[in-house]
Amino acid sequence: MRDSKLVKLLSCFTLKELKQLKLLTDSPYFNKEESVRALMDYLLRYAPGFTHPKLDYPQAFRYIFGSRSIQSDPQTAVSKVMSKLITLVKEFIVQEELSQQSVQKNLYQVQFFNRRAMVDYVPKLLEEADVLLESNPHRNEFYFRHRLLLESEWSTFLNMVQDKSSPDYNLSKQNRALDAYYALSKLQMFCFAKNAELRINVEFDYSQKPQFLEWIQTSGLLDDANIRIWYLALHLLNNPALTPFHDLKNAIRQQEENISPPNLRILYSYLANTARVVFTDRQTYFGALFDLYKEQLALNILHVNGYLSPVMLRNVTIVGLKRREFDWVQRFLEENTDRIVPTYLEREDIITLCKAYLHFEKKEFHEALELINTLHYESLFTKMDERRMRLMCYFEMRMNGPLEDLVNSFRKFLTDHKKGIPPNYLEENRLFIHFIHKLVSANLKIRENRQSLADEIRLVPILPEKEWLLAKVNERH
Repeated sequence: MRDSKLVKLLSCFTLKELKQLKLLTDSPYFNKEESVRALMDYLLRYAPGFTHPKLDYPQAFRYIFGSRSIQSDPQTAVSKVMSKLITLVKEFIVQEELSQQSVQKNLYQVQFFNRRAMVDYVPKLLEEADVLLESNPHRNEFYFRHRLLLESEWSTFLNMVQDKSSPDYNLSKQNRALDAYYALSKLQMFCFAKNAELRINVEFDYSQKPQFLEWIQTSGLLDDANIRIWYLALHLLNNPALTPFHDLKNAIRQQEENISPPNLRILYSYLANTARVVFTDRQTYFGALFDLYKEQLALNILHVNGYLSPVMLRNVTIVGLKRREFDWVQRFLEENTDRIVPTYLEREDIITLCKAYLHFEKKEFHEALELINTLHYESLFTKMDERRMRLMCYFEMRMNGPLEDLVNSFRKFLTDHKKGIPPNYLEENRLFIHFIHKLVSANLKIRENRQSLADEIRLVPILPEKEWLLAKVNERH
């Protein structure tokens, strides 16, 4: 029962939300089934963790049905009630979401009164909706969508009450709102697709883009700062260069109060993903990336609902270490140890790995090895990270025998798991193995050999631990 769809669904709610859900299941408006109320009472005894061993079908059956004779086995009988409760949970989710949408609630009321031809109620509701909409500082896709819906309802209302000879039933405003919503949505869609191309192969139909860009440039819609930001974002993604990069960054700074946190995170990700192309010098690139992370921390948008993604923890740590900001990284890890997404199964591993990175960069190789020896990972990506760090520690500690063994086993690991590893990651890790093996086997006392290997490494655009490899080429001679 603890693995059932219902219990997993309830596990994502806080205790306060579960108590609110109970109010809904107790309401005869939403629920007339006593068995569903009983099941909810039974489940609340084990909330919010739902891990107690007594949480099972036989116990639930006795709690719900008591001594009544039910012509069914306990699991089947309880499952039928659970199915009904799932329907109510979904209704509760709708009610909770709607409670956060004040403008949408007004619009639903407007639609009701328009359908019933009770037009006297409509103007005040529309005016209230307009005030609510404008009171929200975030000019995101929801704002433009609600603006369109609001103008549409005004058009419907005026069509019902105005003289039919009137030349405009609010159609001009409705059309303008439609253009704005379409422009923003289309810009965001092109941005999402173009950004995905920077990371993975993605197929997307760009055939309308030239005509769309020509239209938006002449439409006057770019006078809206919020639409213009997404236009600048698309320009940067299409043309990663210094001027478009700074144009978008400056526009974000000027409008940050009007951009919702989710959209701010997305726009900063565009800056981060294009920075590698914009800043060809590696140290300048890491400096720009470090500044972007610090800005997001200052804006309190790096965390989502108070939690940090494991990928972001790793990325911030690595970039901070590239900048030799050891004390800053130490504080960052201490402050975020308990803030990794709780559902991430390898929380301890990712924190341990980041601490190992810190020890390695401080040349505390024994400490780094001790930490990665404690990892209990399942992720292929964590396994690749661990093997690369172990190879570097072996190299730094002159442990050539274990290094050669790990080179061979790492190669076999990549071959054995090639179906589960994206091709670009597969190639990058194979290149890393190739270069670290050359560091050991090549005669780097000869200047030409060092130069040749360094040039070969520099030519690879994306390579894990690239700076470390280059440093080691010039060290061992």
